[in-house]
Amino acid sequence: MYLRISKDHDGTQTATGRQREDCEAWIARNGAQLVEVFEDVDTSAFNRRVVRPQFERMLQDVKQKRFDGIIAWKVDRIARRQRDFVRLDDACEEVGAFIATVADALDTRTSRLMAELL
Repeated sequence: MYLRISKDHDGTQTATGRQREDCEAWIARNGAQLVEVFEDVDTSAFNRRVVRPQFERMLQDVKQKRFDGIIAWKVDRIARRQRDFVRLDDACEEVGAFIATVADALDTRTSRLMAELL
């Protein structure tokens, strides 16, 4: 599961908690098992100079086949820049993993083209 919020200057955000609840409901509905939670808080996905440590760790774990798929609340929580999404999608495709989102109803198991368009 990947969770992200761009701005949390005072440490009081609740958005990733809500994202997590929705993702956990998706996991339960789909009979999946949660293996790991990756959470980047107060971290831009648009600024190319910002390193998202949990995103990068998740990308490496995908390549090592630590799990079969990634669930996120929405595509823009995963990436705001196409190249970051493509990096993750390519890594998933290489090892047979999928990307799914709750709010966008994306699931690369059924439509990789939709993922690329989003």
